[in-house]
Amino acid sequence: MLGYEAEGVNVEKNELDTTAFKKMVERVVKDFPNIKVVGTTIRGVKSGLINDWSAIVWHDGKFYDGIQFESLEIEDRVGGGDGFASGFTYGFLNGMNPQECVNTASPTARCS
Repeated sequence: MLGYEAEGVNVEKNELDTTAFKKMVERVVKDFPNIKVVGTTIRGVKSGLINDWSAIVWHDGKFYDGIQFESLEIEDRVGGGDGFASGFTYGFLNGMNPQECVNTASPTARCS
């Protein structure tokens, strides 16, 4: 995300701990104070086919955790971020609150 890294994330552990991602987002919004909303997906890669999946959203200084999907069988991981962004944008454009947006975006991404 914009060249920022989620420090302390161990891909080998396959954990969906959002703490490191939230710290990364806090650095982003500090460096870019005009940002109004940030969303990011979080994947725990178990294999090329099986992933744990979730997402977070930051809006007006507060974080919203998305639905967590464990051990998803993913046909093709290409486009998951685009699917998330589409669901996320759709939610905000249709007046959903941030929690509804991240909950709409997470399943959209896993189905793309």
